Amino acid sequence: MDEGLSPVAATLSLLQAHRLLEVSLDRRLSAATGLSLSAAEVLVRLGAAAGGRMGMLELAYATCFSKSGVSRIVDRLQRRRLVIRRVSPEDRRMTWVEVTEAGRELMWELLAALQVAVEEDFARYLSDDDVTGLADRLDKLVAGIRGAEEEEAAIEEHRAR
Repeated sequence: MDEGLSPVAATLSLLQAHRLLEVSLDRRLSAATGLSLSAAEVLVRLGAAAGGRMGMLELAYATCFSKSGVSRIVDRLQRRRLVIRRVSPEDRRMTWVEVTEAGRELMWELLAALQVAVEEDFARYLSDDDVTGLADRLDKLVAGIRGAEEEEAAIEEHRAR
């Protein structure tokens, strides 16, 4: 590809790798635990959060899923009694999602299955230095995109006043 298009080529490679990993990890986690990769991510993020709970908006932000997408995933997890929703007593507009004991137990199974899947579908192709460097660069990319989004939102909010 043309040198001037190298960021485009890198982006296309990133998207391709993401899709391949997503399909493989989803298949493996579904077979091992009955949960999709998206539901597994929500459960793991909840389990890692302080007190095992997060607000719905915070959860949507952390996962990069839409509010309605997170709501549907939480509905499915709630039907399996893996999470519960709680309305905040301080602010009735705020809904917390909390991992249950059954959810926490399944989360450990998910993490074990995810570790195996990541080793087989990701880590075996990269050195430890590659993984560390990739994580650093992806974190930098996410921070940059998030910063730009927040800046745009602030500008829009200012214009609306």
